[in-house]
Amino acid sequence: MLLEVQSYIATHGTASVVDLAIRFQTDAETLQPILKKLSQKGRIQMLPVAAKCAGCTACDPLKLVCYQWTADRWTADRWTADRR
Repeated sequence: MLLEVQSYIATHGTASVVDLAIRFQTDAETLQPILKKLSQKGRIQMLPVAAKCAGCTACDPLKLVCYQWTADRWTADRWTADRR
């Protein structure tokens, strides 16, 4: 699943934990070790969590956690080409 998550983020540029969980039909807890590994490899980074607006509690906190592809363009092209 690591390669699939990597390819998804490389293709889309950014993705929230909720988007990934829906796409891969899993839960956020299952994704955490994968996201951590990709982050340690320098391929993705967690974006700063947006502040909630005016004390609203309607947002799912996981929708606010997003990761961005940070590896170079060649790496992204290679991973997405391999997955096609």
